[in-house]
Amino acid sequence: MRVLFRTPSFALNAVANSLIFPGLLVVWFIAGSGGSGLDSGIPGLEQLFASGQAEPIRALVLSAMLAWLSGMNMVAASAFSREGARFWMGRGLALPVTTIVRGKLLFAMAYNIAAAVPAAIVCQLILGLGVGYLMASLAVGLIGLTWATVVSMAIDAFRPYLTWNHPQRAMKNSLNGIIAMLVVTGAVVGTGWLVSKAIELGVDGPALLAAAAGLFAVMAIACARWLFVAAGNSYRRIEQ
Repeated sequence: MRVLFRTPSFALNAVANSLIFPGLLVVWFIAGSGGSGLDSGIPGLEQLFASGQAEPIRALVLSAMLAWLSGMNMVAASAFSREGARFWMGRGLALPVTTIVRGKLLFAMAYNIAAAVPAAIVCQLILGLGVGYLMASLAVGLIGLTWATVVSMAIDAFRPYLTWNHPQRAMKNSLNGIIAMLVVTGAVVGTGWLVSKAIELGVDGPALLAAAAGLFAVMAIACARWLFVAAGNSYRRIEQ
C-alpha cells in the first residue's frame, strides 16, 4: 500500500485508470446521447432493453462493468512487479508466503471496491435499476470484481516484472497488465455471449444473475489457487 501511494507514478496511474472510464461515460451520456439513456445510439440495445428481460439485462451490464473495470486499473496486475528489486525483501519477513499474498490481495480488493463506487454510481444513474435488481447487480458485480482482482494478481505473481529502472515502467511497460486486461475483457465478453444465448432459450432474469454469480465465483476460487501457487513459486525462485 505504501509503495503504491508514496510513488507518484504508481498512484497517478492507478487513480487515472480507475476514473477515466466513468468520466468518459458521463461525458458520453450527457454530450453524446443527450441524456436519453444507455441504449441511445447503440444498435440493438434499444430493442434488447425494451424486451421483457430489460431489468435483469441492465443489472448484468452493471455487474459486468464493475468486474471489467477492476481488471483495467493495473493495481492488482502490478502487485508484485511494483516491488522491483525489493521483491526479495518479502521473504525476509517472519511471515509465510500465504500471509504476504493475502495482504496484497486484501489491499487490491479494497482499492478496487473503492474505485468501483464512482463507476457504480454513474452506471446506476444511466441504467436506473430498481432497488432489488440494483442490490443483486452489486452482489454479482462484487463477485466478478473479486475474480478480476484475483486473476490479475495471479498473472503478475506468475511472471513478475522486477527489472524495471523507473517506477513508470513497472505499470506501463509490464505485459502483465495488458494480459490481465485481455483476460478480463475476454471473460466478460464471453459471459455476455453466454447470457445472450441463455436469453434466447428463455432463461429468466433471476436465473441469469445467479448463473453469472456462480460462474464468477468458480473462476475466482480456481484463480485464487493459482495465485498462491504462483506466488510461492516466484518467492522460491529468488531463494535459489
